[in-house]
Amino acid sequence: MKRWRQLVLVSLAMLLISGCAAQSKAPTESAEATQEQENKAGGINTALAVQGQKLPDFTVQTVDSMTKYATELVSDQPTLLIAWASWCPDCQQQLPIVEELYQQYKDKVHFIGVNMTDGSRETKDKALQYLSENGYSLPVVFDTESSALTALQVDTIPTMYFVRHHKIEKVVVTVENKDNLAKMLDEIL
Repeated sequence: MKRWRQLVLVSLAMLLISGCAAQSKAPTESAEATQEQENKAGGINTALAVQGQKLPDFTVQTVDSMTKYATELVSDQPTLLIAWASWCPDCQQQLPIVEELYQQYKDKVHFIGVNMTDGSRETKDKALQYLSENGYSLPVVFDTESSALTALQVDTIPTMYFVRHHKIEKVVVTVENKDNLAKMLDEIL
C-alpha cells in the first residue's frame, strides 16, 4: 500500500513538472506576440526549428493499424497537422476549436490529428474513446513509435504544423483561438 502511494505521488509530481505544454494558458489574442514572449523568456520550443523546412519523413499508424508515411498524409491541398494527446489539458482546449475549423475548412484544407501514442499514458483506445465521447470527426493517425514526435521535433503539445506543397509554412506551439487559427488557415490557402 505504501509503495502504491509513493508511485502515485511520484507520478503526480512528474505530471506537474512536465505538463503537456510550456505553460497552460487561454487561447491567445495574438499568436505572434505569444511566440515572441516564449522566445524572449528562453522557452524556445524545438518544433519551431522545422518551420520553413520540407516536411520530414516519419511513419504513423491509421485507425485500422496500417502504416502511413508523412508524404501520404499531406495532399495537394494545404494541410494542418496537430500533435495532441487526450490527457493534455491544452489539447483538450485546442481540439474543439480545431474540430470546428475542420468542419468549416475541410473542403479546402486537409486536417490530420497526430496522436502522441506512447502505449501507456496515451493509447490508441484512450484516444479513440476521447474523440468519440467529444463527437470529434477530425481524421487521426497514431504515432506509436515516436517517429512523428522525433521528426517534427515536438517539444510540447498541442503543436500545429501548417503545410503547403510538402513544406512546413508555420509552426504554432500555443493554444490559439478560432479567429487566429482561421487567419493562419487562410494564409496557407
